Amino acid sequence: QTLTATFRGMKFYYDVTVEADSYTLHYDANGGSGAPSDQTGSKTYTISSAVPTRLGYTFIGWSTSSSATSASYIPGSSITLTGNTTLYAVWRSASIIYTGSTYTTTISFGSQGWYYKFTPSASGTYIFESTGSLDSKVYVYNSSGTQLGSNDDGGTNSNFKLELSLTSGTTYYVYVCAYSSKTGTTSFTVSQKQTLKKGDLNGDGDVDAGDAVLISRYDAGLITLTSAQLQAGDLNGDGEVDAGDAVIISRYDAGLISNI
Repeated sequence: QTLTATFRGMKFYYDVTVEADSYTLHYDANGGSGAPSDQTGSKTYTISSAVPTRLGYTFIGWSTSSSATSASYIPGSSITLTGNTTLYAVWRSASIIYTGSTYTTTISFGSQGWYYKFTPSASGTYIFESTGSLDSKVYVYNSSGTQLGSNDDGGTNSNFKLELSLTSGTTYYVYVCAYSSKTGTTSFTVSQKQTLKKGDLNGDGDVDAGDAVLISRYDAGLITLTSAQLQAGDLNGDGEVDAGDAVIISRYDAGLISNI
């Protein structure tokens, strides 16, 4: 702003910078949806705790650059403005996960969750299960964003355990977060639920001496069996897997009985 002053017939011009009393902080979801409302009336703000969402992408924070790959601000942090400012959401694409591996998720701020991409190689029932002390939750979506299932506290302690029937070659998004805006670290695994026919504990398609040996070793306390094996091994329906079931398999293998 330019000010003009007149003294004894002479004009003097002064450039004066007038600082605003407040600036506007605007949020841009940057490809997502649900950006927080503008903040006005001050120069220093606490970053909104509301976070945008985007299927298949993890929100990791905010940046003044729309192309940033790392965040300069996270919900709850402070920012001091020198002019009207736009913060852009920073996204990280979902990591690919596979059965049989363990994945660690760190929740850095309340309302944060991490997306993972899972494409099963075979159709069947899959188990998503977490471990650790963090009260964790899981959601599974199809590629259109339709929620197929969720779980909170279905596993041990405050961990999740979700079983879903999934189709081979189809992409699903797994969203892992914490309950009630908690923060911390959790680990989770994906496994395919084993289904075995009665008596076929080793899953080779036959009911024979090899299966009887597994039961005998289990009955002696030498090995442990999975829940699927225990279900397949209880041939007499008494709720136990023991020598009685091994005898039934041996008799079947010898052709003394035709059904088990």
